[in-house]
Amino acid sequence: KCSKVFNFLFGGRRNNNRNQIEWENLCKYQLKSGNLSDIPFLAKTAAFFNKVMPIVSGQRWSVINR
Repeated sequence: KCSKVFNFLFGGRRNNNRNQIEWENLCKYQLKSGNLSDIPFLAKTAAFFNKVMPIVSGQRWSVINR
């Protein structure tokens, strides 16, 4: 399950083994943070990436098309 979360967050690439281990540890221990402490850290991080990545991808695409 942890590797699926890692693949989802980083687009299926596993180049950086250190990051993979860190994310698997976060998944394993289900760290909680912030005001919404009842929501696991990874769920909030995934939601953040879902909002940010399309914007970042769109900006990259507009720069490429210039």
